[in-house]
Amino acid sequence: MKALTNNDPQRVGSFLRHGDAPLQLGLSLSGGSCDVPASSAPSSGRFTEQGLVVEKGGVRRVYGFWSTMFGCWETDLVTGRTREIIPNDVLPSERDIQVCGDSERLDRVRARTSRGCRKSGFEARIAMAAFLADVPVEIRQLTGSFGPLRWLALDLIWQVPGFADFLETETAQGHRPYVHACLALANASALSRAGRCRLGRAIMTAKRADLLAQLSGCAWPTSAVAALYKLEAGDLEASAYRNLARAMTVPSAAKVLSHVRNIDAGLPGLLLRLPNVLHLPGLFRLCGNGMASWTLMARVFDVMKVQRSVDRPGCLQALVAVHEPGEFEAWRWRWRSIALDRQPFPPPPFAGDDLLRPIADNEDLRREGRCMGNCVAELAGSVLDGEAYFYHWAGKDPATVMLENDEERGWILGEALGLFNQALCAWTRYLIRRRIWTWRFHLLGVRGDPAPRIPGYLTANASCPLAHGNKPEGGIVNA
Repeated sequence: MKALTNNDPQRVGSFLRHGDAPLQLGLSLSGGSCDVPASSAPSSGRFTEQGLVVEKGGVRRVYGFWSTMFGCWETDLVTGRTREIIPNDVLPSERDIQVCGDSERLDRVRARTSRGCRKSGFEARIAMAAFLADVPVEIRQLTGSFGPLRWLALDLIWQVPGFADFLETETAQGHRPYVHACLALANASALSRAGRCRLGRAIMTAKRADLLAQLSGCAWPTSAVAALYKLEAGDLEASAYRNLARAMTVPSAAKVLSHVRNIDAGLPGLLLRLPNVLHLPGLFRLCGNGMASWTLMARVFDVMKVQRSVDRPGCLQALVAVHEPGEFEAWRWRWRSIALDRQPFPPPPFAGDDLLRPIADNEDLRREGRCMGNCVAELAGSVLDGEAYFYHWAGKDPATVMLENDEERGWILGEALGLFNQALCAWTRYLIRRRIWTWRFHLLGVRGDPAPRIPGYLTANASCPLAHGNKPEGGIVNA
């Protein structure tokens, strides 16, 4: 592969001269959809012997073929100013490129797009794929997973002798995050062609810790380079790599990163924000089980923030022993329960009586959940926030009753369920609704709600107290 370290004005100038009539291409250069938004100017382009020329909105881009001079030059057609750029378009996938087939097929695509035949719409859809088909297949496969950095990787391979072999070795050894870090920290897209060439040589030959320190402006211990290989590969911001270097200079954070199998991009920055007492290797190993570091710590903070200051040391001590997802969930449940037990519930909206008794604290709420076979204990937070309140119905058919605090209507019946969340019979449900209506009517002065009435079929049922003239359970009848 030919190496170029400087722009060649004559060769670049030959790219920018054009005399053929342009072909209207109905797509963006990303090689994706062939639709163009109505508000954007149409693109026009054509293949020449040296590359793909595309014009859009008063700007001409020349994409140089791999076999001539790989690169992208942009000319402002108003001012005539020309500069080399790194396109930020997402390049076509290998599958799209293979549509072009062999070199004979590629020649036909170029010829047809140059003539502007009736199939221009189809050829336009694969114009960029046809352009990249000029790149050797092994180079395309090597750079296919670089995403937005793919053009930069192709550029370095074309300019720097041996960079393709170097990149292949780094990929095989799992060290490709080092290349990503150098490109991000150097802001390679803003460098000149010669600057990118020098960067490529430095990536291959310089001591890694020294080069990373020079590019990032902060210390890079050797251990940080080893941790870099465990960082997820991708188009990360330069700050993600700087956070990794800084975190590796903090002993407790470095211990966490050395124990984690795979480091997600946000973990180093998170460690820098956390107090050292939360730098627990066993805890962060849970991130390798599908839980993101930010999600993990958000759950930890949800538990810690509700603890009293005297309980926090014990809570943290228990967290040190957590190594498995099941242990973490048990820790959360136990210490949330302890914290909720320490917090008194607000006063009930209605005082209640022997049949409909308010559940006044978290311990009582957990007991209700165990006795009734439901998950009401998980809703203690809604009670503390004033969104709901729970009662126990101690009638013939016991039930858990939830009142909801409606913004417009105040406290109303939300739900009433029996053992193991079974539906209540109509009679029991009537008694509960009637009791709550009476409280709202007499205690809150609510006059707009219609009074609940006994369904007609109940009065004819032998099991209904009213069928025999008896006083119903709860002592309430319709007026």
